[in-house]
Amino acid sequence: MAYKKFLIASLLSAVALSMWVPRFTQLEIPESLESGILVCYPESYEGPSGVDDAILQGDYVEYRDKFFDEMAASDDDDSNVIATILAAKLDNNNGLIEPLDSLKVTYPDNQIASLHMLSACTENIDHAACGENVVEQAIYLNDRNAVLWSLVSVYRMKQEDIYGATTALQRAVSVPVYNDYFQTYLRIWQDQIPPGTRYNSTRLRLDLIGYSSVLLFNNTQTITKLCAEFAPERPNLGDACLNFGVRMQNESGTMLMDMIGRAIQVIAHRALGNSAEAERLDQVSQKESRDRSLFRSGYSAFYSAYNRASYLMTYDEQLAEYWLDNFIRFGEIRTEETLVIEARRLSSNPDYAPCNPPGLRFEFPYFFVDDERVVY
Repeated sequence: MAYKKFLIASLLSAVALSMWVPRFTQLEIPESLESGILVCYPESYEGPSGVDDAILQGDYVEYRDKFFDEMAASDDDDSNVIATILAAKLDNNNGLIEPLDSLKVTYPDNQIASLHMLSACTENIDHAACGENVVEQAIYLNDRNAVLWSLVSVYRMKQEDIYGATTALQRAVSVPVYNDYFQTYLRIWQDQIPPGTRYNSTRLRLDLIGYSSVLLFNNTQTITKLCAEFAPERPNLGDACLNFGVRMQNESGTMLMDMIGRAIQVIAHRALGNSAEAERLDQVSQKESRDRSLFRSGYSAFYSAYNRASYLMTYDEQLAEYWLDNFIRFGEIRTEETLVIEARRLSSNPDYAPCNPPGLRFEFPYFFVDDERVVY
């Protein structure tokens, strides 16, 4: 199976974007920006200083593609399903329904495959492979999952069945589980990461966040439209929209779905005539978004606590493992904070030495690592 387009998914990972082409940008660290987190300078990144970026990149691409090929050939059904769906989603030249329909035949009882098939059919309900049998099979396999019922709501909306869409969204509020499988993808992938260099294995862990983002069910625009256009005349729909938005915000585990959940709540409050509450929630959401942006980037992206902790992961594979473990257990938002705390704890230990080589020295007008002059 070809995975030539997997780099597209990496663009969705803000962490990967911010650190995989590290460059030395400033000679002194202002005291006001000191985060208590150890800095490993770029020239100590991987092997001998001066290793060409293109060599590292080419080696990583080969390592990554081999990983996904092994996933596709795995004896584990979920691994096969995820690899096939991801490849189909990243192949912009072909549709999703045909490969998903083949999965339905090969893995008729797979929950992940059934959800993605229903999700794809919401984009093309008139396709020959779509129909009530797809909806019924997905319900049969995922009846207790709120994400399933949100997809059914979208499907009914596309059929212009507002009553059916409302009923399904009410079910999405009442069922016991909210599972978009984001953390499931990460857990399955983490368990199968093959041995490799520190650069390759750590980078793959970070890129897996981007790949998982590609697999998120992105049908929320239709639910937003349903709530905005029809809830003002249907208070029961407005209540369902509000409660589903709360559930998405609290149980999704990703920042994207957190923001969408908040937006749905604002729309629902306005539809129900709660203008003051809608305005308050909108302002709270904007403030939290600004605060998180400052947390991530601060005055300088390189020196903010979060980015320095993220950068440190590229040198400390155990810290990267810790980060991904927490991402799986707690979700994206809490994981950012725990990463900074752990990076500070490690950095406070005088014996902590993840950098290799461990230091940089300056003799005017050059920088040296051991006796080798650093060339930029």
